[in-house]
Amino acid sequence: MNLARYIPAGCGGLRCPPAQEPASIHDILPSNSRTIGNKMIKHRLFNRIAAVFAGLVVASASHAGTFSDSLPEFSGTGANGVETVGMFTFSVPANETILSARIDGTFGNSEITSTSVHSVYADGILIASCADMASFCWSTGPEAWSYSFSGAELGIFADGQVVITTDQTDCCTVRLGAMTLTGVTAAVPEPGTYAMLLAGLGLLTAVKRRKA
Repeated sequence: MNLARYIPAGCGGLRCPPAQEPASIHDILPSNSRTIGNKMIKHRLFNRIAAVFAGLVVASASHAGTFSDSLPEFSGTGANGVETVGMFTFSVPANETILSARIDGTFGNSEITSTSVHSVYADGILIASCADMASFCWSTGPEAWSYSFSGAELGIFADGQVVITTDQTDCCTVRLGAMTLTGVTAAVPEPGTYAMLLAGLGLLTAVKRRKA
């Protein structure tokens, strides 16, 4: 630290006036030190706000739930046309939204491992198809399949019931293994949570801009 600039030039002996004291600590700190200090404060503030924001997001996601159901294996009548395989029934908790859903099944069952040419539908949505007699599901089997619902398709699960049908278009008999339905839900955040998330995002943006 250089204090020479606070002692009058040519001063000597006891008659020297007292050295001028700096007005504040900032007067004796280099300007780059003050800049570094300000950056450290902003960095700590940014990290604290980011931690709070992350906590709110995690708390919102931590309330995720599930729903599920299963159907036994199915053998059709052998006639071409539409048949009902069964209906999934389940419960979606109140004030929760459906994030994802999936149905898994198998062409062929314990009676015969192959199946006829047909398509499988969930409330009218095509979820699986044994396309033709050249397909493995028709000639040999068994063949596993699965379908993941997305976007507007998830709306079919809102009432807690999904009907599975099959549409046979060629000879022989529709044979399907057991099917399983699995879904994931999440609590709908309260308006106050949305407000805190938006406020946290705004603070993060503001601090980030000041750091830049």
